[in-house]
Amino acid sequence: MHEQGAVMKRTLFRRSAFIFAIRFFPIAATTGAGIAFSRLLPPALNGIYARVWIVYTSVFATIACFGLVPFMLTHAAASIDQWLHVWSKKRTILSLLWLALLAGLLVLFFRGQESFQAWILAPLLLVQVWQLLSESYLIIQEQYLATLTTSALYALAFIGVHVLFLNDVCSLNGLFLLITTIGMMRAILLSFLGRRCFIKSAGSSEKMPPEIRSQWLQLGIYDVSQMLFRWVDKVVLSALIAPALFAVYLNGTIEIPFLATLLGAIGSSLLQQMALGDKGPGNNVRMLHTTGNLLARIVFPLFFFLFFFREHFIVFVFTDKYLDSAPLFGISIFAMLLRAYNFTSILQHLNQVKRINWGALLDLGTALGLAIPFYFLMGLEGVVLAFVISSYVQAFYYLHHTAKLMHCPVLSLIPGRTWSWVLLLSGGIIGGLYFLLSFFNSDNTSLFLGGSGTVMLILILLSPYIIRRKIHG
Repeated sequence: MHEQGAVMKRTLFRRSAFIFAIRFFPIAATTGAGIAFSRLLPPALNGIYARVWIVYTSVFATIACFGLVPFMLTHAAASIDQWLHVWSKKRTILSLLWLALLAGLLVLFFRGQESFQAWILAPLLLVQVWQLLSESYLIIQEQYLATLTTSALYALAFIGVHVLFLNDVCSLNGLFLLITTIGMMRAILLSFLGRRCFIKSAGSSEKMPPEIRSQWLQLGIYDVSQMLFRWVDKVVLSALIAPALFAVYLNGTIEIPFLATLLGAIGSSLLQQMALGDKGPGNNVRMLHTTGNLLARIVFPLFFFLFFFREHFIVFVFTDKYLDSAPLFGISIFAMLLRAYNFTSILQHLNQVKRINWGALLDLGTALGLAIPFYFLMGLEGVVLAFVISSYVQAFYYLHHTAKLMHCPVLSLIPGRTWSWVLLLSGGIIGGLYFLLSFFNSDNTSLFLGGSGTVMLILILLSPYIIRRKIHG
């Protein structure tokens, strides 16, 4: 039994590591480009770029995929291939019309924009969707190395075209064209690799059962609602406030992409492992405890570092012209603590997507209900606080319903003992380090030493996993 559990952990961590690496490079490139633009471009121009690339394109790509990415990761590759074998031309035509409709709407939103030609957003959106679906298919086929290679090459090219723009080699319109071109090259390569896997599949066909189609629909609703929740404040504020002030809000509510990517990778790995046969309530809870213990050792120290050093971090990353973003950032990162746990994996595995969607609706309703009164009381800080509170309400809702389905107490789902001592240890050490450094060093030196201390603490907390990995291979 112990050996079986060790194998489960090694498989889970291996999948998680590959999925994390595949998604990390493009997100790191996007984040790096966004930081460079925040530092080097006027706030108004940076706000326009952020609206196009970070906000609207992300929202429309998620709507276009409509749950296909989490749906594929929820099922085994053999099942996906069986359903694809009976995919009709009619469905293909309807899918293309759906993409064309969304691309047209995206172009209409930016019609009359002077900084670039709006039509370029249509192929940009289509290429983004093409990459997402091809990449997800190769992940479920466990074609990790090939997918990782294309991911890294795309990230390098992405950074390269932004360097060209910053050196006045191309216009903003040319930048979007170049991003579309390199994305299309990656999508073509991914599709070629995916087609080879599909041809090698057994060739058996099976219609998608009604309950599975219903699951796809519910996952689509959840995926879109989560993306809309993630960006609804930014979409609304981008239309109500000036681009320069919007850039301040966007930088103050920036997510640490590494954490979102890590949680997404572990969540995808959990779903794949559950789908491939590691079944049973006990196994599922143990996997959640394993990933929760691991994530806490990364998330909690990083949270305290970013909280205590928030002003240093904002000034270093975005320059002092965005110092007003620091209070917003200090509030928004409290939602980071929830990154130490995957709240929906068991519900999704048990096809309880309707419950997940009710939780998403509760999240959005709570946030919007609190945002308006909080805005009049606290300004933009109140908007951020409303969305943080709603995230905790949603998390408790998911835990409550998971515990009901598993017939166990809510607290048994959480590795509370590990979380408690890691939280106290991290807060004490990093808080003490901050107050000590603030008396003797400049802001940049304090940030560097504080970051170095945080990295050392994370490595020490992860040392049992690293040692175990070296022993067992």
